[in-house]
Amino acid sequence: MTTISFATPILPGKLETWRRFNQETLGTMAEGHDALNQRAGVTRELAWLQQTPEGDMAIIFMEVSRPDQLFAELATSDDPYAAWFRQQTLDIHGLDLTQIADAPMPELAFNWSA
Repeated sequence: MTTISFATPILPGKLETWRRFNQETLGTMAEGHDALNQRAGVTRELAWLQQTPEGDMAIIFMEVSRPDQLFAELATSDDPYAAWFRQQTLDIHGLDLTQIADAPMPELAFNWSA
């Protein structure tokens, strides 16, 4: 199992849109979200809001068995939910998921456990 964690800005004026996006993802769009996560091997997903003097950030944590499949699904799937998710991510974060394969993976800098 691979863990992925990253921070992404919430664009100015998009905080309420981000909150609605989360509600829809777990509400009216849950079936599509569950299906995408199943295809991509995502077993856990968490999101936090971090408010900073520089602006709002979304902190995302995922457990994924097939990261390559996740990135392929997010970038290229023609599934209606995936297309909706891509558009929301672009609108809220300015992040173009069709270009995600070119982005570097987050680097684990510290790992401690008892």
